[in-house]
Amino acid sequence: MKKLSRGLFIIILSIMALGMGYLPVSAQDNQVNYDITHVELIGDITAEGDVLFTETQTYDIKQLNGVIYQVDLQEVNLGPYRVGVKDPETGKTRYLEESTSRQAGTFQTQVEDDLLKFTVFYPSQNEKVDFVFEYRLENLITNYQDTAELNRKLLGTGTDENFDVDAEIILPGKVEQKNDFRAWLYGDPQGQIQLDQSQNQSRILVSVLNQSANQFLEVQAIFPTALTPNNQNRVDQAKKEAIINQANAQVEQDRADYQKRQGLELLKLVALLAFAPLLTLYSFYLYFHHKKRLNPNPKHVPDHVFNLPAEISPAIMAASYLNRPLNADDFSATIVDLARKGYLDLGEEAKHQRTGFFNRGDSKTIRIRLLKEPSQQDQLQKHELYVLEYLFTEDQDEVKLSEIETAIHQHSQFAKRQNRLWTRFKNFCQVMGQQAVGESLPYRRKVNSWIALSLLASILVWPLLFFFLGFDQIEKHIVLIVLLLSLNFIFILILFFMNRKAPLYSQEEDYQRRMWRAFAKMLEDIGQFNMREIASLPLWDEYLVYAISLGVADKVIEAMNKQYGMDELNELALPTPFYNNPYLLHRALRTTMSSSIAAAHPKTAANWGKYQGSNIGGFGGGASSGSSGGSGGRGGMGGF
Repeated sequence: MKKLSRGLFIIILSIMALGMGYLPVSAQDNQVNYDITHVELIGDITAEGDVLFTETQTYDIKQLNGVIYQVDLQEVNLGPYRVGVKDPETGKTRYLEESTSRQAGTFQTQVEDDLLKFTVFYPSQNEKVDFVFEYRLENLITNYQDTAELNRKLLGTGTDENFDVDAEIILPGKVEQKNDFRAWLYGDPQGQIQLDQSQNQSRILVSVLNQSANQFLEVQAIFPTALTPNNQNRVDQAKKEAIINQANAQVEQDRADYQKRQGLELLKLVALLAFAPLLTLYSFYLYFHHKKRLNPNPKHVPDHVFNLPAEISPAIMAASYLNRPLNADDFSATIVDLARKGYLDLGEEAKHQRTGFFNRGDSKTIRIRLLKEPSQQDQLQKHELYVLEYLFTEDQDEVKLSEIETAIHQHSQFAKRQNRLWTRFKNFCQVMGQQAVGESLPYRRKVNSWIALSLLASILVWPLLFFFLGFDQIEKHIVLIVLLLSLNFIFILILFFMNRKAPLYSQEEDYQRRMWRAFAKMLEDIGQFNMREIASLPLWDEYLVYAISLGVADKVIEAMNKQYGMDELNELALPTPFYNNPYLLHRALRTTMSSSIAAAHPKTAANWGKYQGSNIGGFGGGASSGSSGGSGGRGGMGGF
């Protein structure tokens, strides 16, 4: 009764505290958020046939209460085990206490249905942690009459994360005869396995770039029984040849299945063989037909336009009329535009000198201070709000661009945040750009689809011809085939470049596009004109923003310095150094933004998705997608 009353009292106090604002930490703040980035696994084989596993799991943590790791014990016996955490400074492992208290810095184990579950209680925030699991699997090696075998899934199917894997299986000696030491890898097709005989020790090295989620990784190996003389797990049977033949057959079968799948994909595209030239001709017809229909009488535009063609932001202008993807210039132009509008204050500042790979040697960086928070009445567009969010986190009102770039390199969660905001910036501008050319957009998409279809058909003709006709039939008609396909490909390229350089526009869209080009031409040739006669100085401040997106800001700044005095430039929105030193806009702003945007973009493995299952014979090579039936498939890891 006392416990019930005490519990009710605590609940009431909690509700009151929550209502009065004494519980400021929200549920979202405590949400588990982490990435598993790397798994390193070392397996030491002993003379007794045991394997001592040391698995290091690297977590990039935003918020974490602890981790769970499961080891499949089917067909194996568990020996001693330990759990620890690596010291980030010394690299040494600090071992945790096994306890049922669930206190921070402890772990507990549970075995159910031959599945060992480690639960590690280790609350963490905004850090990288290496969790170390050491355990012995007894008699995992099987000694036959003529060979010893390891057959184990190093990773099970219970992990919902992609990560890199490096594994090393260390034999208790060196194998002298090459044919007595073989190993095969099963699982992700991009995995690689090697046999290493250096340092008077035989090793099996495994590496997988971007191991797929819920994908097992299995190693099967044979070596002389002399290396495990004290092994009690013995089978009175000669199995060496059978193991080699079975493993090679599995690899061959996996490769055959892969080729069959590729063939089925090609069969789906066989209809394109006869239609490739016709598709190209039809694409040409669509392009010229819609071009004439949309813009029968183009409006005249002078070589130079001296007024802003339309009241749109530089980024949306670029997405609408420049026929190129958005880049860091458009992001930088938006920053300068926000400074011109009074939301930001820009200044130059000496950069903290760093050494290392990411130091480009620049001595100056841009300091940005938030002058005022945007309100609903300000009517800033979404892409401008994304820029402000990119520059400042919730607790910031001042930042250096060099600090943003450094944080991107050092913190993966921050890099993901920045890349997400950059993507939103691009997507919004592209949507607005599509609305600006909304009349011609359906026709563009139609022509682009037919061009893509023609190109796809032309590219796939050669492998399809080899697949269906064979080399002999192709050789008989090689001159005709090469001539026809070469001409078809050339016409596709011509249409492709025509469509990029002169895409479909309606009359008004084409007029606006050419007006912006004439405006850009005026900015490029501004040194030939009297700036005072063209526009007032505040207007040139606005034009400079567009010059950044148009790639001619240095010429505008040079002309402003020649035609205006320092006192006049001091009255503009940006600090004076931005007007008399093109370096600040070109290098310190544009180049730094380009570098930080590129750094935030997620990296991909070069061989991700490639099939490399070519390890015939067991002497090293790629992973095979099948399995040799090794134990340990139910293991997995994750946070809570």
